Amino acid sequence: SKSQRTKGATILGSAEKGRVSERLTKRLTIFKLLQAIEYLRYKKKNINGVYAGNFLSFSAARSLAGDTDVAQYLWAQKPASRQAVPVATTIRALGHMSYDNSGLDVLELGPGTGMFSQALASETLINTFSIVDTDRSWLRYVQSKLDNFPTVSKVNAVWGNGRDLSSIPDTSQDLVASHALLVQCPLPIAVGYLGEFSRVLRHEGIVIFDCFIGDESDPLAGIPRDNFWAVVWHMQWLDGVCRKLDLERIDTWTSRYGDEDSYDRYMIYRKRQKEVADSTADSLYRKSESS
Repeated sequence: SKSQRTKGATILGSAEKGRVSERLTKRLTIFKLLQAIEYLRYKKKNINGVYAGNFLSFSAARSLAGDTDVAQYLWAQKPASRQAVPVATTIRALGHMSYDNSGLDVLELGPGTGMFSQALASETLINTFSIVDTDRSWLRYVQSKLDNFPTVSKVNAVWGNGRDLSSIPDTSQDLVASHALLVQCPLPIAVGYLGEFSRVLRHEGIVIFDCFIGDESDPLAGIPRDNFWAVVWHMQWLDGVCRKLDLERIDTWTSRYGDEDSYDRYMIYRKRQKEVADSTADSLYRKSESS
């Protein structure tokens, strides 16, 4: 419903005023100010329009790759540690799931080159694989790749609006994944997507995404130095938002970009009944406040 789709967006103010302590709220304000500064620096740097959200357009990537497969070419430019991330994150996410032989219903928001999509299709049976992207060219490219996987029964390619998942039915997905996307969405949009993840997930479904978690002493610690589009989160604030969306954090780990100073944090949340999610979140919050 429309009210469900806007739940994540409207939760932003109440999370700051209610669940998060005054001390953390002040830190969040500093984070948001730093994000605004970083975004303005990004806008100034990327005036030629070659990049969309710090991501190479398909036509530009195609011309650079030549006769090489586009996705393979782009991933070959990344450090070896980063190249291993798609398979590693996929195996870790699937380790938290239980399902029968009929396969999973999976949604990936912003599949980009499709490297994560293909890693997932290589590891499990998929009933319907829905991919949502705002770039039609990349969307068609990823669909063509997934169509070749015998493990995928159906590919549902959805041209996204960059704001929500309104074309995806409620409680229709077992697994929702998003990689290198919420790190660059404006904060209200990112929170809105969290609400959408909860809406489309079935009970006990899993959502996996990566984000930058600010350090108390250095809010921009770990962000690649050329990453002017990054959005910084605070762990306790993020858990508070997800708590209101009936999402329980069950796993988290650091993903290196290839050097000691650049990393992001992968998060896995499970869709739980409200009373279970509230109980878990209360425990996490009390523990964080006492530390």
